[in-house]
Amino acid sequence: MRGVVERRAWWLVGVLTFTYAVSFLDRTILVLLLQPIKEHFALSDTMLGLLHGFGFVLFYLLLGLPIGRWVDRYERRFIAALGALTWTIMTAICGLAPNFTVLLLARLGVGAGEATVGPASLSMIGDALPSDQQPRALSVYAMGISIGSAMALIAGGWLYNVLQQHGGMPGLPLIRKLEPWQVVFLVACLPGFMAAASLMLIAEPPRRLSGEASDSSGRALAPVRIADVLKYVRAQGAAYAGIIGGSSALVLVGYGIGTWIPTFLIRTYGLSMAQVGITYGFISILSGLSGAATAGQVASVMGRRNHRDASLIAVLVALSGMMLCSVFTLARDATTAFGGLAAFMFFNGMPFGVCAAALNQITPGRLRGQMSAVFHISINVVGVGIGPLLVGWLTDHVFTAGDGLRYSMLSLSVAGLPLVMLIFSLIRRRFVMAREAADQWRTFSSGGVLS
Repeated sequence: MRGVVERRAWWLVGVLTFTYAVSFLDRTILVLLLQPIKEHFALSDTMLGLLHGFGFVLFYLLLGLPIGRWVDRYERRFIAALGALTWTIMTAICGLAPNFTVLLLARLGVGAGEATVGPASLSMIGDALPSDQQPRALSVYAMGISIGSAMALIAGGWLYNVLQQHGGMPGLPLIRKLEPWQVVFLVACLPGFMAAASLMLIAEPPRRLSGEASDSSGRALAPVRIADVLKYVRAQGAAYAGIIGGSSALVLVGYGIGTWIPTFLIRTYGLSMAQVGITYGFISILSGLSGAATAGQVASVMGRRNHRDASLIAVLVALSGMMLCSVFTLARDATTAFGGLAAFMFFNGMPFGVCAAALNQITPGRLRGQMSAVFHISINVVGVGIGPLLVGWLTDHVFTAGDGLRYSMLSLSVAGLPLVMLIFSLIRRRFVMAREAADQWRTFSSGGVLS
């Protein structure tokens, strides 16, 4: 019986990883297409940063907490499936956008749909598997970032090259002739329908209330009072502030650099869209997957050996590697740049899964949807919102020479990563204390909370 339960749990992890990969396909396809969009709408780099940054995360800020409350009460697979349909439709609208304003609004819609998948997934994985298996499970889930990004880069780069050779796609009834970048958006939206359907095929895991106790009734749960949520979070404030704040700063650096990598390779080394998409795509999937797998395995092994802060140790190792390898932006030729990029992407692929596992490990089951929502709001508003915009602004106003983009990207790493390392180093003891508090947390039928 235990083997059946475990297989179902890992099947759930697999479906959620696929869904996460599709969300990153739709999110990342814009990264590949920034240069043709810039030329088509005559945009500045700052406007491109806005499009991929705050233009994506605004609805995370507005809808994140309500979605978190829904995740803690209602059927999570349905919430995630509805989100997948939303971002799929909005990605298609991106491909049909007649101007920058419509494109920006459509990207807001993509962000609104994707705001559901993180809280729902972290909550379900947290209930499906015990605490010591979560770093490995969430590192597998984090592989969706590399898989989806690689799908966007490889398939998108190839398709764009083919379409460019044929001058785009002829107009359809009621639709004008489409540029190659617009067709890529339309094709990229198709896997989203598969993701929405697959989510409805998984079983909703019983909610783990405390320790190994669970509620398998399937009914909508009475919400934990916000006052009780705040009481618990205040008591463990240092651990939450460190994990959420440190992860947000980490995403600011990683996403800020990652957004501009294809544009950097095209501008600096004169590579084609297909060359960049295919090569960077394979680097992303190979390095990213191996980095995520390594982090999850290291954290799980160390956890079984009683290192209660194993997730944070894995994050610190990743940050050190990212810092050393970010000099790939200074490479004199494309071959050297790709080699350095492969090392950077390995370490860049390590932290997210173990950061998410660390959040789950200090959060009682009935609060995971809400705390995961706060986590995703922060990393998206701070990291995704500011990172790409900051690099674009630095390139427009500080490093204005022809190869200034490389210095903007490197500056973000040099300034940001030491700060992130300091944050995670300082909270290790408080993190262990917060794990113990989460293990002791109890929920009562009245919705009251004691710790």
